[in-house]
Amino acid sequence: MAINNKNAFLIFLFLIISTNIVYAQGISDALLRLNHFFEGGGYSAYSTMIDFMLFFLIGLSAMMIGVKAIFPDQMRQGKMIAIVIALIFTVSLVRAGVSVLSLLPYVGYIVFLGLVVIVYLILVAMGILKEKRILCFLLSLVIAFIIFVLLGWVFDADAVSLWEAFKGTIDSMIKPVE
Repeated sequence: MAINNKNAFLIFLFLIISTNIVYAQGISDALLRLNHFFEGGGYSAYSTMIDFMLFFLIGLSAMMIGVKAIFPDQMRQGKMIAIVIALIFTVSLVRAGVSVLSLLPYVGYIVFLGLVVIVYLILVAMGILKEKRILCFLLSLVIAFIIFVLLGWVFDADAVSLWEAFKGTIDSMIKPVE
């Protein structure tokens, strides 16, 4: 059997999973060290580098998706263009003082948008309302909102009932981001 990249990756993934099954303490130790890093203020010393790496990965992923659509025949040149644009994007964000922490208030909106997209794709794949895409999108909005409210109820310790979680979700969605 020839070992190509896919087989090597699967073997590596199997080894990682099997070692963590045998020695689960390693995972909890790593998570505890990561938690102490953020709680102990270790993030602030390396915040610029962490922000740079995260923004670069996000920008590079978005650019690579675009490059595959725009330059399907010239992937090598397209990858170089994607790397350069991602670097420009990243350097400009870091120089402007934008931090990952400043984007945290928008996480709820991103999660909701992701839920809408996932539910819409599932509905389209199931063939529900195949001809009527607008109704399918509206249905996905409603289903995603219900899931969002239920998730808010599960993770909100203050909400006694589903109605309080619903009101809290509505309040958090319409209040201005500070």
